[in-house]
Amino acid sequence: MKCDEFREWLLRREEFQDISEKEVDYHIRDCSDCRRLYSIDSALEDLIGQALKKEAPIPDGLVRRIELDLNEVGSVKKDYPFLNILYRIAVPVSVVAVILFLVIFYPSRDFHSVEEIGRLAIKSHLSDFPMEFRVEDTMDISAWFRDRLSYQVSPPDIKGLKLMGGRKCSLGSNEVAYLFYNNSKNEKVSVFVIDPDRVDFDIQETKDYQLFFGNRAVKVWKKNGLVYAMVE
Repeated sequence: MKCDEFREWLLRREEFQDISEKEVDYHIRDCSDCRRLYSIDSALEDLIGQALKKEAPIPDGLVRRIELDLNEVGSVKKDYPFLNILYRIAVPVSVVAVILFLVIFYPSRDFHSVEEIGRLAIKSHLSDFPMEFRVEDTMDISAWFRDRLSYQVSPPDIKGLKLMGGRKCSLGSNEVAYLFYNNSKNEKVSVFVIDPDRVDFDIQETKDYQLFFGNRAVKVWKKNGLVYAMVE
């Protein structure tokens, strides 16, 4: 499941009978952005449900009374407890709904610095994610990622490193390609292939950016339009 598919499911889940809860759980486990959306959506449902449980049933004639002049709304509210629902939950529900809308349709997903990429790359490197495919079992690695990401992925050929496999993962709010390499000591080296459209700063193709976070080194570079981050 891709992020776009998840957002469609979240907005119109009753229409997606072919998507199982297991698929959703698997996606939000790996994607922090969609996991946040799911939490907001659940909180909104709980808020409405709790408010409705506490109110009396709709009295007879309520619909007719609601059509009265707006100047009489105050008196109607006193006579009909159900109208308290509208007043009590309208503001919080509206706020949560607006937040949900903005997060879904206007997510902040850009990388703003090399340092941000480096920190997120180290975090994923240390998370010890399992591989979703191995090189010996996959004929076309670019095609594997083409079915899962919105941009073309090209595994880099790095001297002294052997490509072992890969998976899709999240760096912050972005889904990226995660490639697993081994060095001559059989130690894991992580390489992340990043969509250049999500990088909100200039990276020169002729320059390597070397960063150090404690005892971890991160190298960031750009080649053939793609941005790479390597953690050793």
